[in-house]
Amino acid sequence: MVSRVLGPRAGAAFTFAAPDEGAETAPGQVSARTLLDLYRLDQLDQATRIFGVAGNPIAHSLSPLMHNTAFRRESVNAVMLPLKVRALNDLLTVVTELPLGGVAVTMPLKTGGPAPPGQHGSADSPHRGLQHAADRGGRQNLWIQYGRGWCCEAPRKADAAEGRPYCGSGAGGAARAAVFGLVEQGAEVFVVNRTHEKAVALSRKAHAKSLKQELLAKNKFDALINTTPCGMAGIKQALPIEENELNASLVFDMVYNPLDTPLLRLAKDRG
Repeated sequence: MVSRVLGPRAGAAFTFAAPDEGAETAPGQVSARTLLDLYRLDQLDQATRIFGVAGNPIAHSLSPLMHNTAFRRESVNAVMLPLKVRALNDLLTVVTELPLGGVAVTMPLKTGGPAPPGQHGSADSPHRGLQHAADRGGRQNLWIQYGRGWCCEAPRKADAAEGRPYCGSGAGGAARAAVFGLVEQGAEVFVVNRTHEKAVALSRKAHAKSLKQELLAKNKFDALINTTPCGMAGIKQALPIEENELNASLVFDMVYNPLDTPLLRLAKDRG
C-alpha cells in the first residue's frame, strides 16, 4: 500500500488502484476513490510529510481516516499511512528507508520495547532514539523523528484519581498505559486477565493489585476499563467480562472501532 500511495510522490508516472471496493487484484491495492479522497493522491508532492500508524492487524485502525481528514481540513501537506508490521525490526526497516516524520504504534508493538543499545550500530545510527524510548512501564505510544534519531512519547497521565478503586481488564500494552497512569495518580488499581499470571506480573511492575477473574463479581469499582481488543472490528473474541461482573459506576472501553462496542452496549443496558 505504501508504494501505491507514495509512488507518484516519488516521481512515478502512474499507480495502480481498484475501480471499486472489493475489486482489488493484488495485495495492498485500494480503490481509486480511496486514493483520491482519503490519501489525496493528486495533491501529494515531494514536500508532503509522511506519517504512519504501525501494528498488526492495522486495517481496522481509524488513525489514517482521522489524521488525513484533519490534514485536509487544516490544509496541512501531510499524509498518514497504515503500516502492517509484525515486529519492531520490521518497523525499524521502514523508518530507515522512508522519510517518515513520525509513527504512532499500536498492538503488538506497544510492549515490544526499544531496540537494545548497540543492536543497530553506532550512536550515530538512525535508531539511536529508540534505545531508551519506552518509559518505565515499558509502554510506548508515539515515536517522533528528531534529526536522524527517534524518540518516544508515552501516553499522558490520566486525570486525578487519588484513592479511587479502578479495575483494568487485560495485561498488554494498552493495559500498561492505563495501569501505570492511574497508579501514578494515586488510584488503587486492580488488574484482571484471563491468564492470571500476566495480571500478577503487570500489577507487580506497576505497584497495583491483581485480582482473579472469579472474584471480579464480588468487588465494586469506580470504573472498569477494557484494554483488550475484545469487540474490535474484525476480531471475534468473547467479552472480557460477564454481566454480573459489571459492578462499577463507569465503564470505559479502549476499543474505538466500532464506537458502540458490545461491552458498551451491555453497560448502557445496565445504566
